[in-house]
Amino acid sequence: MLMTFGELMLRISPAGDGRFITATGADLAFGGAECNVAVAASMMGSKARYVTALPDNALGYAAIMKVRASGVDTEQIKCIPGRIGIYFVEPATGLQPASVIYDRAGSAVTQWKPSDSDIDAMLENVTHFHFTGITVAIGGEAVKTLVQVLEKCKERGIHVSLDINYRMKLWSVDAAATGISPVVCYVDTLICNENHARMLFDCTPEADIDKAHILHEKFPGLSNVLVSRRRAVDETHDAWSVVACDGDGQTFQSGRRVIPMIERVGGGDAFAGAFFSQWMQGKEMQYCLEFGAAALALKHGIRGDFCTFAHTDVMQLLFADSTSGVVR
Repeated sequence: MLMTFGELMLRISPAGDGRFITATGADLAFGGAECNVAVAASMMGSKARYVTALPDNALGYAAIMKVRASGVDTEQIKCIPGRIGIYFVEPATGLQPASVIYDRAGSAVTQWKPSDSDIDAMLENVTHFHFTGITVAIGGEAVKTLVQVLEKCKERGIHVSLDINYRMKLWSVDAAATGISPVVCYVDTLICNENHARMLFDCTPEADIDKAHILHEKFPGLSNVLVSRRRAVDETHDAWSVVACDGDGQTFQSGRRVIPMIERVGGGDAFAGAFFSQWMQGKEMQYCLEFGAAALALKHGIRGDFCTFAHTDVMQLLFADSTSGVVR
């Protein structure tokens, strides 16, 4: 089973494709990087558990219902007095990029102090634990809880993965590098994009596979390093690919895919959830990269944070001769 831990937020967007300054209505949803990964893995057919703390009110209960509806195990989510974090998302329009405004200080997960028995219950039947740099960035009790979980994972031989997920609106580059480096010692699989590898870890070579090798050298305890690259093709399309190297020095690279960008949030989380859904089954690294890349491409065509497609949809994109038209 895959377990993730982090903050789940209320997502508020202008109705349709509007801007906040002219909006007369709003769309409400829930999302957060770690939860998105658990949902993606579950939608791909893997067992997934999501752990967080939410407010003991209607918003908290609604969030749990949404996550549970995707097949994710929510039994270890705690409802406590407090608030839910909020983030406001304006979609990209023309040359103007998508924009995020955070209102998440003091959320329930940053106030929650789980006991040792809570953490034991969280990790029951877990073989793989995934977290992101965002959980380190939000601070409070969430970081202490994360370290407790990581220590237990080490004791139990649970595979740990970290997606750097640097967010400039949460902390500076220097603060991120200082905050993330100490937890990498618990990590087996590291995921980042080429910009974050350069900014946080001084990986300056142009080739992404060289960046991956440098990260291996900086953090010798890693088993796998995955580095992705994204480039804008035009206002509505991005090109995306990912490379990987493992502990044996083998290197892998996905195909470069040009993706229509309907939704710019959650693509990397879909990749991680889909990748690990296959990797935990013992599939070869090359297949896992291609499968994850196909899930990322599909996610960018769907509004909201969560994956709403299944394993068969990814397979259709991965192996179909054409990605357009009607499947009959």
